[in-house]
Amino acid sequence: MARQAVFDLRGDSRRMMERQWLQEGEWLREYVPTWRLVRFEGIPKPPPTAAQAWAAVGRFIVRIPLYLVIVFFIAMLMSEGGGEPGGSARKGPPVVVWGSGPGTRAGSLAVPALRRRGVWALTDRRVAFLGIRGRTYSKLFSSNPEPDSETEEYRPVRVETVAEFPVGEWRYEGIVERTRRTRVLKRVKPAGPYHRIVFADGSGIDIRKRR
Repeated sequence: MARQAVFDLRGDSRRMMERQWLQEGEWLREYVPTWRLVRFEGIPKPPPTAAQAWAAVGRFIVRIPLYLVIVFFIAMLMSEGGGEPGGSARKGPPVVVWGSGPGTRAGSLAVPALRRRGVWALTDRRVAFLGIRGRTYSKLFSSNPEPDSETEEYRPVRVETVAEFPVGEWRYEGIVERTRRTRVLKRVKPAGPYHRIVFADGSGIDIRKRR
């Protein structure tokens, strides 16, 4: 039996949705891949399952040498006056789920299944999180789609709709500018533009604008 091809969350997600998920006439407004749990504001994070916890421990142990190398280079940069921790111009989180508690509509997303790798999609009809069932590239090795990728052979992948909200449950409020706090000095910095959807109870989801 042939081994399943590795799915690239950055490079393959758009084609996957166009071929396997979008309905006829549905317009993809935005999408963003995620490799871990997204940010929650005002809503408790979902606890990991036992399997997810053990998998996280295993990944940490395997990455210890990489972490040591990163710490070494950060120390070198700081000694050369390369800046302060958390002061880089990196973007904010890919998705922010916000509300006033777990009882809100957005609070229904606080489930362990949201910790898996997948892609968030915003269309003119739905907002959803699609989990990828199969092998995926890590964030480090994932790449943006190539210009000629549309002509390459597409291999279907198993996709699970973890969460989905039809347009009748929310309103689109356009693009908003979010801010973030640096981890060490707690300074407020721009996080970039986000698409915002708001549910009837005032909770919502912000999805980072990719383009």
